[in-house]
Amino acid sequence: MEEDFLLAIQLQAEYNSQTSEDDDVRILHHEPKRAPGTGSAAHSGMSVVDPSWEFLDPTPDIRAMFIQYNDMFFWGKLAGVEVKWSQRMTLSAGVCSYEGRGGLCSIRLSEPLLKLRPRKDLVETLLHEMIHALLYVTHNNKDHGSHGPEFCKHMNRINGLTGAGISVYHNFHDEVDEYRKHWWLCDGPCQKTKPYYGYVKRSMNRQPSSLDRWWSDHQRTCGGKFHKVKDPEKCGQKEVHKDGSSKAKPTNSSDGKGGGFKKRKHDNIPRVQRKEEKASSVDTSSPVVMAFKSFQHELDAKHDKYERLVKLGRDITIESKRTIFILHRVISDPNKDGVLKEADSKLDLVRQKIKQIAEELVGEDLYQYHRAFTPGLQEYVEAVTFQHFIKTKTLLCLEDINKQLIFEETKKDVESNPNDSVADPLTTVSEKTQFEQSTLSVQVTPVDYLLGVADLTGELMRLCIGSVGNGDIDTPFELSQFLREIFDGFSYIGNTGPYEISRKLYTLKQSLAKVENACYTLKVRGSEIPKHMLADLFSTKSEIMEHDEGIS
Repeated sequence: MEEDFLLAIQLQAEYNSQTSEDDDVRILHHEPKRAPGTGSAAHSGMSVVDPSWEFLDPTPDIRAMFIQYNDMFFWGKLAGVEVKWSQRMTLSAGVCSYEGRGGLCSIRLSEPLLKLRPRKDLVETLLHEMIHALLYVTHNNKDHGSHGPEFCKHMNRINGLTGAGISVYHNFHDEVDEYRKHWWLCDGPCQKTKPYYGYVKRSMNRQPSSLDRWWSDHQRTCGGKFHKVKDPEKCGQKEVHKDGSSKAKPTNSSDGKGGGFKKRKHDNIPRVQRKEEKASSVDTSSPVVMAFKSFQHELDAKHDKYERLVKLGRDITIESKRTIFILHRVISDPNKDGVLKEADSKLDLVRQKIKQIAEELVGEDLYQYHRAFTPGLQEYVEAVTFQHFIKTKTLLCLEDINKQLIFEETKKDVESNPNDSVADPLTTVSEKTQFEQSTLSVQVTPVDYLLGVADLTGELMRLCIGSVGNGDIDTPFELSQFLREIFDGFSYIGNTGPYEISRKLYTLKQSLAKVENACYTLKVRGSEIPKHMLADLFSTKSEIMEHDEGIS
């Protein structure tokens, strides 16, 4: 008993020593901590594609494998990616799909194909798709789903570490053909042409038609018709009747010969005609149908209103940009008051568009439609604050902007006098006219205001460079101080605000740096360079700074 106890202590000491050495090496190389059971202590020196895994883990959990490989090879950056089996994929062993820059990333593995393959193929397919996911989540997907240099770099890295055979292809042709049980043969000239000899093989019982991408080319070069020549075994079974006779089930092929699925009654009826017949057979007086009809009308009305608001938002954006272009003329136009007056008239038109938005939102929840016109409101904030700064050298606050967006509407209401209604019918009915005042408004949200002010800093930077080009050396210093105060205000928000603000903060920082660089140049070299050449110098400085800081 004592010998067993001493042996256990010795083995535990060796285990602790080996684990400690692994931790020291990992810390030295700044490697992330391994997931439990994935380090060398669990299976020292064993590759993820080692044949022993076939017996150690015969029924692998792909989610557990994904978490393990994420820590081992992808630095834990794929925590937000999902992985799951797909029972319908029969053409490819795996696929990585993602939606846009802020969408989801999902890895799907083909259960029909991979369940017939060794575990090594499952591991290599999973790692293949995880490389695609890594390129997406790190915004380095320059190859846009192909297997270019970035993909091959990670593929070779993992192959070198594990001895795996990850490649750019993982379509297992034998297994794919195994699931292609439905065959069609063309009776035209293409049945003598390589490589398919007129055959179309599919895993689903879908006859070749105009829905296929290659159909138009086939009709132009061959023109033959496809006839089904092979079905799955269960589709060719014979139906046994009580009298002992047998009858083959009809097929859904165009010639009606051979075994197959039972042909549906409406297969030869055009889709439009089927839709009309279906609509005519619906009982429109049914409460369920009437309820869904009301849902349809409500959703259609909301969709139409949303589209109108999107159009109004675009109009506001366009007119606001035109106002900003007009305001930039104050640098060179001697008639500054005329420029500001023209900008005022443009902003009045913008406010009329905003009034139309207010009319659309009467009785509606603002935040259901806010996304439709929020870019326009941000552009309006940029234009109106730019104009206010040119006039007063100060920042227009949110409350003052919202005061300009309160509209009063007068409605004439005519009511008959009830005392006169019982008089002689030939007598003229007396009337009293009332004027009802209604208030409409669209309030700019704090987020829209902050994003509009962040965009304002870019226009102020352009105003600074343009002013120097016209010999005005005082405006850059005023703008530098003003932008510094705005930047300090945004810095207080930090990571507590919406994600768009952090993105705008980077642009604000670059605008401030360009203005400060202009002020520095004016202080240091202003007396050496003619005023008409200062703008060119600032432009050169800006390009150098952008190149050094990696700004695209």
